[in-house]
Order: sequence, then structure tokens, then C-alpha cells
Amino acid sequence: MNPHCPPDPSADHRAMAIDPAGWLAGAARRPSPHCDDRPDGAPIDLLVIHNISLPPGEFGGGAIDDLFLGRLDPAAHPWFAIAAAAGPVSTHLLIRRDGRLIQYVPCRRRAWHAGRSSFDGRARCNDFSIGIELEGTDTEPFAPVQYEVLARCTRVILDRYPAITAERIAGHSAIAPGRKTDPGPCFDWQLYRELLRTGHPGAARGSGLDHRGGRPGPVSKASEPV
Repeated sequence: MNPHCPPDPSADHRAMAIDPAGWLAGAARRPSPHCDDRPDGAPIDLLVIHNISLPPGEFGGGAIDDLFLGRLDPAAHPWFAIAAAAGPVSTHLLIRRDGRLIQYVPCRRRAWHAGRSSFDGRARCNDFSIGIELEGTDTEPFAPVQYEVLARCTRVILDRYPAITAERIAGHSAIAPGRKTDPGPCFDWQLYRELLRTGHPGAARGSGLDHRGGRPGPVSKASEPV
């Protein structure tokens, strides 16, 4: 067990194991073709938090699935054309606004979520990271259930990959500063870390970024590869 992640008293955490292939129990599986093998010997030692909505600011539709599964029709909406032109992308996990959890890429494989990026002097964060997308935007608060599911997922990931410590959880904006802005100023890092630490929100609600959150930059999520 990861010493940085205290035991979670919830039954949900115990049920959300990651199997040897890298699939998370309890997540709907929608295998994406947008993935490949990690480099030989690459550790999995970084967790990256993102947000996504497609079209921007619209929730609940099928466009995110279509983007990650390689079937997005660029003619169906101007933003779809922009997203498709950026090239194939994916993520390991997506948490919808209602808390539904979807997995596109097994954790042991490399998802294409980080793009041009670096962390602690190492480039190509896709090689050594796991990506989690929250359905949302930089400008709207995330749903409480999204934080709850994110914290449970994180605890399982930290247990399975102990090289990912609490200090190695970053926002996309922190690994691609100036190019990416997500998860954005509305993501409550303090609440997330309190849920991760205790399983309860406590008095943590209402604050925002820590040093791994990153400050928003000028580029929107939908305008470049993730």
C-alpha cells in the first residue's frame, strides 16, 4: 500500500481495484484506438487532472466519446472540426458531471492526453503518467460527485502505482504552462486533497489552486491537442 495514501474506509474504494491489464473495476470500458505501449522501463509516477467539454460548455452529449474513440464527425459542428484537426487524443479515465466513470485506455498503456509537456525536468508526460478528464470547463464549478469519484479513483491509482505520490498529482496547466489552462481556476484543489486524505470534505470547500494546479494560460482546452 502506498504510505502517502491512508486507507480509505469506503467500500467503494475496496471495490475499485485495477486489474493486471490496467482496467479499473466499476468503470465503463470503451477501448480507444488512440493509445500505445509505454517505453520499456518507464515508471508510472504522475497523475494529470484535466477538464473537457465538447462543444465547449455543453455537457452530457456523445462528442467526448466520439473524440476519444476516433469517430468524431468534423462536419457536425465547427468545434468538432477544430478538435479533429488537432489529431488523435485519448485519456485513461473520464468522470462525467453525474459521476459516471468511463475508461478508454488501460492504465498500463500510454494514453495520448498530455501533448507537449514536462514535469520535474522530464518531457513527454504521456510516457509516465495517467490522465483523468473531468467533464467541465475552466469557468464553471465541478459537481461534488465528480470530486468524490475523482478522490476514490486517485486512491486506487496511488495504491496500485505507489510511485505516484500526492506531490506527483498535477493539473494539465502545470505540465504545459502557457499552452493549457485546465483543470482551471474553478477546480478546488483543497477540496480534492481533503477528500483524498480523509474521504470527507470537512472544511476544505471553497479554495482553489496549489502549486501543482498551475495558473490559467491563454489557450483554451478545445483549441489544441490534449
